[in-house]
Amino acid sequence: MTWITLKRKLRNSKYRQLGIPSLFIVGGGFAILFLIGLFVLNYNNYRETNAGYSYSDLKDRYPVIEDIETYDFMNHTLFDGDSILTDSMEFMKLNCFSLKHSSDLKSFINSISDSLLSSSDKKFMRNQLTDEVYLWDNERLINAWCLIPSDFAKINRSDTTDYWEEFRANFGKYGHHHYSRPIFNQDKNICVIEHSGQGDWLMGSGDILLFKKVNGNWRLLKEENLWIS
Repeated sequence: MTWITLKRKLRNSKYRQLGIPSLFIVGGGFAILFLIGLFVLNYNNYRETNAGYSYSDLKDRYPVIEDIETYDFMNHTLFDGDSILTDSMEFMKLNCFSLKHSSDLKSFINSISDSLLSSSDKKFMRNQLTDEVYLWDNERLINAWCLIPSDFAKINRSDTTDYWEEFRANFGKYGHHHYSRPIFNQDKNICVIEHSGQGDWLMGSGDILLFKKVNGNWRLLKEENLWIS
């Protein structure tokens, strides 16, 4: 499932029950759920640490992504910036913290064809990779609702409620998304970004996306799936 397909499914899907054709698929499914559960547990601890802070508090505590190229890319390539929505429940739900750059992203950059990226461009892009946590500037994003830890704290957690039903009641039905800080080449016409999105327990994916700027518009050239549920 690509990030484009996921966006479409999160907006227009009726959830389907998964078939179980083989023991291998069952095992793989449990492994994916375990990894997702582990990630959620670790991130829940992170949320709890910051749950008492407002967005302005978080901006004082974490480095904020500032560069213009990043917000131009996010707004006009990922968040449908050409049409301004007025209902926040219709916005893309974005984790306020960027994803840390993964080792998969480094491998992906190295694998890009030399005809598209020179060795110096690859080195330039690799040098931007970091495991530091950055904060999105919510005032510079269009059609995106940046969810902060105190937002997630509104969701009740008990044996009688379902997390995703609570999530949709509070924030709308389109799931939540987590993007890494985009990495650009020296000419700012090639971009790679990592995405993780979840809309229900068995509706999510993680991908690395490669874009190229052609005639002023970003075009998706390649995507590499990292996980799917």
